Amino acid sequence: MLRAVELDLRQLIEEASRVADYDSVMALGQLAKELSTMLAKPVLVGRSFPKAGSAVPTERPDPETTSPTDSAKKTRPKPHSARRKGYPRFERDGQSLVKVGWSKTSKAEYEHRAHRGALLAVVASLQAKGKNGDRFTLDEILPISDGSGGEVPSYQTYLCVAWLRDLGLIEQHGRQGYSIPRGTDLLRSAEAALAKATVKTKVKRMEVGA
Repeated sequence: MLRAVELDLRQLIEEASRVADYDSVMALGQLAKELSTMLAKPVLVGRSFPKAGSAVPTERPDPETTSPTDSAKKTRPKPHSARRKGYPRFERDGQSLVKVGWSKTSKAEYEHRAHRGALLAVVASLQAKGKNGDRFTLDEILPISDGSGGEVPSYQTYLCVAWLRDLGLIEQHGRQGYSIPRGTDLLRSAEAALAKATVKTKVKRMEVGA
């Protein structure tokens, strides 16, 4: 069952990539990573079993002290929009850019990270492809060399593109791809923006990437 879901997610990621919906690619990629972890490390669902001979305490609500209002407060879900407010956001941790997002599955924050070297490699590729205001798609520049014989992971490329778009340093034109506003020195602007980015707060989050 889970394998079938994993295959469906891969197809959705491919479809979203073809139509340049890179926010969906990142979100679906996160779900795929979580599913892969579940497949690699199966866990028992439900209450853990006590050791032999140990007593199992049972707590029951006192009907005389528990009111319907109290029960409603415990079961009433929070508005979905409140949990998503403020996401995604971009922060800096040393020489890395961090995208902080919200996982619908885990109901917790998660992080995608890209080191400065990977970011600049992506920015340089975008600038070369989009010079003179030419439009381009990510399929035209992927994969991107990291300068040391390897490749920049695709999710780090999507992170960089989302960040640059959030800053207004690149513009998206639907399925036709992206362009760099005329007169923009993308590499210099990206380096300056990274240096001025908000420093990441030390909060425990689900971490993806390095």
